Amino acid sequence: MTETDNLLEILLRLVRGERATPFSQSAPTISAPSISGPLLSALTPSSAHGGQQTHVSLAVLAIFRMTVEYAKKAVGDEQGRRETDERVGEIIRCLPSHLLYKSLDGMFKEWRHDRKGR
Repeated sequence: MTETDNLLEILLRLVRGERATPFSQSAPTISAPSISGPLLSALTPSSAHGGQQTHVSLAVLAIFRMTVEYAKKAVGDEQGRRETDERVGEIIRCLPSHLLYKSLDGMFKEWRHDRKGR
């Protein structure tokens, strides 16, 4: 739980619910024309699993990025990022364990599926 992308992925999977893995084909992915402003900027090609995000998970991602931006301005680049990561990690550790396990299980299944494709 030390990498920012992993912390965010745990949280975003919980926000997305059943759309947390690429194996669930029930809901269509959102399209760029249906979003704008900060949500659109959160849906960048460098976003982790951009095609799997929902409007709400994009909002969470945008709020996280805004928090990092303000923290960097307040205390400096490296310290602001580190403090934000620590606080987000603390928030995630306070979630019920069954939710964390559900998210981690989905991440593992996706990782395993990706490895089989190699």
